[in-house]
Amino acid sequence: MGLGCCGHHLFSSPGFFGLTLAHWGAGTGPYIVIPFLGPSDVRDAIGKVPDSYLSPIAYVSPVKDRYILYGVSFIDLRALLLDATSLVDQAALDRYQFVRDAYFQRRLSQQYEGNPPPPAEDDDSGESGPGGGAPKGPPGQPTPPDKR
Repeated sequence: MGLGCCGHHLFSSPGFFGLTLAHWGAGTGPYIVIPFLGPSDVRDAIGKVPDSYLSPIAYVSPVKDRYILYGVSFIDLRALLLDATSLVDQAALDRYQFVRDAYFQRRLSQQYEGNPPPPAEDDDSGESGPGGGAPKGPPGQPTPPDKR
């Protein structure tokens, strides 16, 4: 039984505080990739700070042993993700976009405990916001004023 069998769950943080912020209405913010930590968004990047205090590794002393455990957990996580990396290399036309979309889908699923709401219907009008923007009139005609 190695570290990869059961121990990696002790060392990896699934982003509990980021999900708590999401529950209380904090938006995701832009997508970012943090070196050595991987894909994230601003909300989850901020959440990584309190999450780091939940890791048992944070309380190991001496510090030398703590860094050894961080290194072993990093190598273990990287080994677990080798198959995913080869899948992304084979399947994705745009690696960045593929990983970004997969990240947001996974976090949405975690936020709603595996039952996310259906995606909003796409509107081909090019307008944003509820209702697709202002009322439409004939092309080239000014938009009629709101009648309240």
